[in-house]
Amino acid sequence: MLLLAEKHEYANNYIEHLRDRFDLIAIVQRRDHNVSGVELIRPAHRRALDRLRTAFNRWHTRYLPDANIQAWLALRMSEHPYDLLVGRYLRPTVRSGALSHSPVVVDVDDLDAQTYLSMTGIPGVQSSELRKRVRRAKALDRATRNWLPRASHLWVTNEHDRRTVGPDRATILPNIPLSPPAEPSPPKREATAVFIVTSIKHHANARAIQRFVHHVWPQIKSRCPSAVLHIAGSNMTPRQKADWSSVPGVQPLGLVDDLQAAYADCAFAAVPIYEGGGTKIKILEALSHGRTCVVTRHSHRGFEDSLSDGKSLLVADDEDQFAEACVRLLSDPELRDALASRGHAEVTRRFTYPAFERIIADTINRICPAF
Repeated sequence: MLLLAEKHEYANNYIEHLRDRFDLIAIVQRRDHNVSGVELIRPAHRRALDRLRTAFNRWHTRYLPDANIQAWLALRMSEHPYDLLVGRYLRPTVRSGALSHSPVVVDVDDLDAQTYLSMTGIPGVQSSELRKRVRRAKALDRATRNWLPRASHLWVTNEHDRRTVGPDRATILPNIPLSPPAEPSPPKREATAVFIVTSIKHHANARAIQRFVHHVWPQIKSRCPSAVLHIAGSNMTPRQKADWSSVPGVQPLGLVDDLQAAYADCAFAAVPIYEGGGTKIKILEALSHGRTCVVTRHSHRGFEDSLSDGKSLLVADDEDQFAEACVRLLSDPELRDALASRGHAEVTRRFTYPAFERIIADTINRICPAF
C-alpha cells in the first residue's frame, strides 16, 4: 500500500517522525499552479478581479495533476506495483495523478467547498465578503465534482459529507482524540476557568478566539466576576497575547507543557469556531479529559447523533446563546459534571483507535480482498 499526502510548510517537524515510524519513500516537489496574470495585477482592482478570477474558475488549478509528482508516481508504480493507493485529502491525490490508477481510497476529511461555504456563518462578515465566499465555494465544488467519483472509495468524517459525496461510495471515518488520557480528570466543582485550546496558526481559529475574547467573554465576565479564560495553543504571537490579555479575566497561556493539567484546572472547554470542514477534534479531546464543552452549531456538525446538545455538551446558535451557556455551566457544577460524564462515555465508546482501525480494515478488505 502506498500513502500519498501533502506536506505543509508548518509540518517540517513531522518529517523525521515519518522517517522513523514509516517507510518514507520521497518528498516530491510540485510545480506551482498558483500564480496567474490576474493574481499579479490583483492589488489594483481587488474586488473586480476577484469576480473575474472566480468567473474564469482559476480555482480549478488547485485540482490539476502535477507533472512532477505524476511522473514520479508513474515511475514508482512501474517499478513496484501497489495493491492499493491511499490519498490523504483529495487535492494531493489529484495532483499526484493517483486517480488514473486503481484501486484508490481517498481520505477526504474536509470538503474544500464546504469549508468556504461555512465562512458565511461567521458573525460580523460583510455581505460583499459573503458573496465572494459563496462564489469560491461554488467554484471549488465544480472543481472537485469530477474527481471524487474516480476514487474506488472515500472516507469522510461525518454523515453530511457522506451524503454529499454519495452514501454508497463513502464511509464515515471519524476523527479521534490524538492522545487521550488513561483516565479523565476528576470533577473540580470550585473551578472558574473556561478553557480554549487550539492551533492559532490556523486563521479560522485565530479569528474565532479574537471574536470570542472581544464580543462574548465580556458578557460572561460581567455576570461571573470570578471567571477566567485560559487560552492555550501553539503559534500565539506577542501581539495576540498583548491584545487578549488586555481584556479583564483573559489569560493567554501560549503552548502548555501539560495539557492534562490544563484541562484538570478548568470548569469546561469552549469551542467557538464558526468555519472549517470535517469535525472539531477539540470537542473529543475535552470530553476524553472529562470536561464538557460549549460549542457553536457549526462546531457541533457531525456530532449531532453521538454527542447530543443538553446531554453531552451545550450548543449555541449565536454569541448571546454562547455567553448564556457558559454562564449556565459556571453557575451549575452538577450540570457540567453530568454532561462531562455522559460525553466521556460516548467518546470512549465511539471515538477510539480500535474503532478507527476496524473501519479502515473493513474498507481495505472490501476494496482489496486479497490484501
